[in-house]
Amino acid sequence: MHIAFILSSLRLSGGVILVVELANRLATHGHIVTLVTPRQTIDAEMRQKLQPTITVLESHAGLPASFNPFGLAYLVASLAWRAPADAVLVATHTPTTLPVLLSSWLKRQKRLWLLMDYPEMFRTRPVEKFLLKHAPRWFSTIVAISKPLADEVQSRAGGQVAVMRPGLGLSIESQAQPDWATPCDAPRILYVGDDRARKGLDEFLQAMQKVQSIHPDVRAVIVCKNPCQIGYNINHELHLRPSDADLAKLYRACDLFVSTSWGEGLGYPALQAMAFGKPVVVTDSGGVYDYAEHGVNALIVPAQDAEAVANAVLQLLDDAALRTRLLVNGQQAAAAYEWNKAAATFESVLNGLTQASSR
Repeated sequence: MHIAFILSSLRLSGGVILVVELANRLATHGHIVTLVTPRQTIDAEMRQKLQPTITVLESHAGLPASFNPFGLAYLVASLAWRAPADAVLVATHTPTTLPVLLSSWLKRQKRLWLLMDYPEMFRTRPVEKFLLKHAPRWFSTIVAISKPLADEVQSRAGGQVAVMRPGLGLSIESQAQPDWATPCDAPRILYVGDDRARKGLDEFLQAMQKVQSIHPDVRAVIVCKNPCQIGYNINHELHLRPSDADLAKLYRACDLFVSTSWGEGLGYPALQAMAFGKPVVVTDSGGVYDYAEHGVNALIVPAQDAEAVANAVLQLLDDAALRTRLLVNGQQAAAAYEWNKAAATFESVLNGLTQASSR
């Protein structure tokens, strides 16, 4: 089967990493896989992660420098034109639903939507907000990366909504269970994200300021994919775009993990931290409810509430039994997210889509 993923870019992001991991497994299973992306949006680092047999096509149009209806229309048409005529088309980001719909209507192709987006992403972007709300009715098949996403879109979908729980995206090696009987002298609290407001970096920094006023030795470890401004006087270290191996080391070296996102389709970093055996604090950001259960494998606090985040961190620092319960149950929850299962689910949906068209 020929499968073409239509991308907004081939640059580092959680969604692109997910597509790359899925594409690699589909290629390994013998499928022809193509990625179609706007011109000059390919990071060499991401390209190198792809199997050699995967084809990457660039459209003639690049991303417009600013919002421009004519530029966006040209990009949609250009992506649709580059989409292989013999492929099943996969929309991977809400803006890519338009070229997928256009190409499939013109070339009579099968289409599906790999849904990873959530309303918070488009709070200030009315076009994408409109598409996220209304485009599902034009897709007979949607594959959501979490049950909360699937439940949210079901009433607006034009057909089947399946759930594909992706793998973890990092190599998680077995390790001895941490000994939390005595807290570390200088606990390391890890944040992974970027400086977009919806990722909650500011709330994390505010929370760390309060935590360090009570536990001065606590160290905030901040991982960003782009340069971030740390406008708070806190004990911290900043890591910019670490390699997968270095990111895995940071997970292993941390004592607690905190996610302060306002919204998530799934919430990869917190799930990865669970897999590494780390107690986590997460905000009620939607997709995390696919795996997080308050008091069982995580502490869940309101989004955009730095005070609640700080109080949860302080609770974990002071309660060894709670830490142990969360990390043990968190590892069990993370074990359900495995790439071979994800690829098998996706292939099953694809087979059902193509078989339905042949009847």
